[in-house]
Amino acid sequence: MKFKPKKGTEVAKELWHTLLYGVSGCGKTRFAAACPKRSLILDIDHGIQSAAGMDVDFLTDDNEKGWPYWQKVLEWVLTGDHDYEEVFLDSFSALSDEVLKEVMKTNNRSVPAQKDYGDQIRILQRIIDRLTLQRRVRITVLAHETVRLNEEGQVIKYIPLVIGRKFPDDVPRFFDEVWRMIVRSKGTGAKARKERILLTQGTSMFLAESRLDLPAEVPADWNVIYGYTKGGDIDEVKGEK
Repeated sequence: MKFKPKKGTEVAKELWHTLLYGVSGCGKTRFAAACPKRSLILDIDHGIQSAAGMDVDFLTDDNEKGWPYWQKVLEWVLTGDHDYEEVFLDSFSALSDEVLKEVMKTNNRSVPAQKDYGDQIRILQRIIDRLTLQRRVRITVLAHETVRLNEEGQVIKYIPLVIGRKFPDDVPRFFDEVWRMIVRSKGTGAKARKERILLTQGTSMFLAESRLDLPAEVPADWNVIYGYTKGGDIDEVKGEK
């Protein structure tokens, strides 16, 4: 058997897969819709209204067909005839719910049992594996944010809302990038405005990582992100925020 090694120079630096999480309403869907690449949003969360008027393609489940419908959509994304460069799955939290409903239907239950949750996690892991191991299209998975509490009810960590006790901490091994989106107020009075920030390097208080070596905080601006990943100086890249 003969093998043909490839060069690291053949790997496209721009083809990274990302988990983006943040509280509901922080602007994840609108950020996705602003992507300048040929993009598609899989609107599982039915939150596309926040991107109204923006030039982006999306698929939604109008007839509430659930997981069987989205399973076919994901297969088409991975193997079908399309020219999308970036696909946003919005959101993983909603997809988790659809998978659990289908698992309960298959197992003939009206209330989920421990086995159903186990089946759900296994299916979700297979989905993430397939999405993030392929090198055809860049995948960004959006997720809601939740908190981990200690016994006194104090917040000890902000994490993506992903099913399972250990699964959220395993997320980095599936994705190249894990970003937490937050909103900050800047200025006061009439000059006050909100800015969306991507936190790309985790601390003891929240989950994040960047294999692209992005700065710890990056404006939620695609021009800035692309400028940095293409080797440009992030301070010199200008774009709309």
